Amino acid sequence: MSKHNDQKIDYIEFNVQDIRRTRDFYGKAFGWTFTDYGPEYCEFQDGRLTGGFTTQGSVKSNGGPLVILYADDLPATVKRVEASGGKIVKPIYDFPGGQRFHFADPDGYELAVYTALDENRLRRSRVHLPMPLIWSRSRGTLQAVPRSM
Repeated sequence: MSKHNDQKIDYIEFNVQDIRRTRDFYGKAFGWTFTDYGPEYCEFQDGRLTGGFTTQGSVKSNGGPLVILYADDLPATVKRVEASGGKIVKPIYDFPGGQRFHFADPDGYELAVYTALDENRLRRSRVHLPMPLIWSRSRGTLQAVPRSM
């Protein structure tokens, strides 16, 4: 393991009921690719992160950390999630610096998808924010700046 991965999330694994159904959903909705390792395990690659789907444990779809994906076009992603068999559980909503929605996958796991507002979209959106934001060129996102007292 290289030092640049030390102490960072490296892999996410989901217990699922049906690997084929789960592959079909994430492949159609997000374009992920897969490597099978027998009938009880499948690895996924989303282009940045690798993880796995397994039938070797029980599905616990509620609780735990929220996995958040990124998309440039939220409305198009909502349509793909629904067309692939997912259920929108929180429609698109604003949060400081962007928008997101939550969905449940075929096993009931709740995930979210967000998009960041760029400087021009933020100016046009006229979103009332509790703190001013500055554009971070190094991160490519907006950062909240607490007001001085």
